[in-house]
Amino acid sequence: MQAAAAGGSHRMPRQPCWREGRAADGAGDGLPCRQPLDQKPRGCLWPAAGTRKARMNATTAATLPGALDPQALIRTYIRAKDENRPHLMAQAFAADATLEMTVKSAAIAFPARSEGLAAISDVLVRSFGRSYDNVYTFCLAEAPPAADAQRYGCDWLVGMTDKAGGGVRVGCGSYAWAFSAQAGARRVQALTIVIEAMEVLPPDTAPAVLDSWLSRLPYPWSTAAQVCAQAPALAQLAPVLAYLRSGAADRSH
Repeated sequence: MQAAAAGGSHRMPRQPCWREGRAADGAGDGLPCRQPLDQKPRGCLWPAAGTRKARMNATTAATLPGALDPQALIRTYIRAKDENRPHLMAQAFAADATLEMTVKSAAIAFPARSEGLAAISDVLVRSFGRSYDNVYTFCLAEAPPAADAQRYGCDWLVGMTDKAGGGVRVGCGSYAWAFSAQAGARRVQALTIVIEAMEVLPPDTAPAVLDSWLSRLPYPWSTAAQVCAQAPALAQLAPVLAYLRSGAADRSH
């Protein structure tokens, strides 16, 4: 290594700033910005390292097989579904996991019960990915599950476009997760999904829903208050926002 010039100081290379999967200098590493607030690169909108949102939403080694805390398992599932990567489901769900779904909308359909990793992967990722793209799924909670959690529940929000016609769909409901440890590996043992609402919007609402709203929310962990505060003024979203507001109000009591 060459010595620093006389009278000067050794200048450490600037750490990359992760934003939407890209680094400011073209060398993204999947981590949130590691710079202190007063040293963050210009244009960086990602929370500084150590802030709460950075810890909740960082894409780190927690999405890899060796890090099996409940928060990582949920993040891995969301990545598998939103990015249409069924191979990741084995890193999140037990081989004998179960999925139960209650659908309260005629706008979308799922089987009521699925058993085993293969069946769950087909329902939640493969079949889903054949119909929808531009998927954003959010867990809505004030805090993610604790590292030793056995169960966890939260509301969720999803937005996406229909591949066939380009229409926009926005839905909401609740998750109930149960975690287990098999041969030292933690996995999702059971998942119950309730779909409370699924609204269908015309294709011309995609910029307002995807670009100006969902893509700007903290991902994948957000809160109902953030979602509702930034939602576009579209009448079709009323059922979704009403459900999320009622859930936030219930948790505040």
